[in-house]
Amino acid sequence: MQKGEIQGAGFCLAGFLCMVLAVVKLALALPWSWWRVLLPLGVVLWHNTVYIAVGFIWLTWMGCGREGDELRIRRRHRLDRYQLGSLVCAGIFLDNVLRRIDGPESDWWWLASGRNDVLVFSASLMLACQFLYWSGIVMGGQNEGR
Repeated sequence: MQKGEIQGAGFCLAGFLCMVLAVVKLALALPWSWWRVLLPLGVVLWHNTVYIAVGFIWLTWMGCGREGDELRIRRRHRLDRYQLGSLVCAGIFLDNVLRRIDGPESDWWWLASGRNDVLVFSASLMLACQFLYWSGIVMGGQNEGR
């Protein structure tokens, strides 16, 4: 991979899943909303938006007030468990948002119930995973001994 190249594997996989869900919806005449069909693409977009926002917040916070110190960024070329956890939490969050919009709350499974506590829980875990990820990537200059 060349420097500066955009990796679109997540978008390609999400687009493929959206196409599969659309074909299933149309072929079987299922009463799914189109928002539900486009959920994989929404999850990837939401996850990337949160990733960028938390990254800017973390870089600003780590660089604030340290005139002589420089930030160090570690390079990792593997799927991090915090990113995977954040992606799963983003999926749970957006699925519950859609359940909340589509109709009344369901009690058949608490993780897919659309209740407020599940929304807050999944959003909190998603943000916590992002902050843990960025804390391992960006370090201040005073941590040179590690």
